[in-house]
Amino acid sequence: MARLALAFVAICLALFQACSNANLNGDAAKGGTKSEDEEKEKEKDKGGKSGKSGASDEPQKVVPGAPNKLDVPAGGSTTVDLGDDPKLEKLTWTSSDPSIATVSEDGKTVTGIAEGSVTIKGTDANGEVVVEIEVKVSKPATTADCKPTKKPSATTLVHRIQKSGVPNATPLFAYTTEAAAVVSYAGASWNNNGPAFKAFGQDIANLAQVFICAATEPTYGGYQFLSLDKNCEGVPAAATPWVTIKSQQDDPRLIPIYRCNVASRLCSTATSECTSAGGTATQFGWVFPANGPDTIDVDVPCTPALPAITLVYRIQKAGLPANAPAFAYTTESSAKVSYANAVWDNNGPAFKAFGQNVPNTAQAFLCEHTVDVLGTYQFLSLDSKCEGTTARAIPWVTIKTQQDDAKLVPIYRCNVGSRMSTTAQSECSGLGGTATQFGWVLPI
Repeated sequence: MARLALAFVAICLALFQACSNANLNGDAAKGGTKSEDEEKEKEKDKGGKSGKSGASDEPQKVVPGAPNKLDVPAGGSTTVDLGDDPKLEKLTWTSSDPSIATVSEDGKTVTGIAEGSVTIKGTDANGEVVVEIEVKVSKPATTADCKPTKKPSATTLVHRIQKSGVPNATPLFAYTTEAAAVVSYAGASWNNNGPAFKAFGQDIANLAQVFICAATEPTYGGYQFLSLDKNCEGVPAAATPWVTIKSQQDDPRLIPIYRCNVASRLCSTATSECTSAGGTATQFGWVFPANGPDTIDVDVPCTPALPAITLVYRIQKAGLPANAPAFAYTTESSAKVSYANAVWDNNGPAFKAFGQNVPNTAQAFLCEHTVDVLGTYQFLSLDSKCEGTTARAIPWVTIKTQQDDAKLVPIYRCNVGSRMSTTAQSECSGLGGTATQFGWVLPI
């Protein structure tokens, strides 16, 4: 009996141990399943939401039949991961508002156009919605989002030279950046009278273009005078764009530069020099003295990310006549826009241009220019050198180089004073200019 009892106890212990192990294994299996479910839920969450801006490098997974959400910046795009289900490759994809966000034909790319919310749907051949994605398009970047930087810009030391043998009292001079004691000019030797002032390069603000006017005097022959007038103020002279000077004193180190209204229109930073030559000094700008800085810090233009399609407005400085062709360009829609220390009237939408990642486009530059009469304005150009002017080129929107969409219209540059841009040839001819097409854009 004792042996039977012991055997019975051993059997019970074995059964108990087996049951315990089974329970432990079952719990472990449940724990593993729970963990996997949690991971799947996380993946589902991760796939349904994207917090990235710009073009997302990592595809965002969406799940059929589940709520999916994407965040896309205006001008950016997100790649959508549809998984391996072949049925999803045959869906028809639509956006509830393509002006806010679009979806590619295969449903794998969502592109933000403008701030707002849309619903992207993928439907099967029976019209049943298989995949639905709520897309929020965030506000596009603006200039305010950029962090401007600075870079050094060299100043230009200008020397005044006088033809050998001409009396010092005769105010017939020429100008050079050469430091040599004797300079060859117009087939003669000229004595260097020393540094006169420091002018500027082409990449800074508040500039006025100076022209070297090469003239001839009956007694002494060729000489030069400096002028802001490309027609050399009616004097028979050949005008060549040269250095630039400041149109306003935006640096306390700047000093006035005068033009002496005497025979040769001598330029000087000292009124007394003009008076002693029997002329009247008239200020025409600001320069650094000859011992001024060799370089100055200038702002490097900040270029914000632009939407795929950008509505461009044309603005005009308040107070200018409506037919004065001095405009600037902006993406701001407000009626009054602050630019170049002035208030500008918004003339309304002009056309729609493109961002930086659109095929068949060319980079357009905002050429920021300053002239004596109109002040600061801008014109658009495809030339990073702003077509030989002294304008500062700022990379901005892009325009189409070919009509790859039937909705595109030509954009012209009106070759009149300010080189304004328009989609209507008639507007240009009405201002007495010649319209030259330089690309394609979308109408407003």
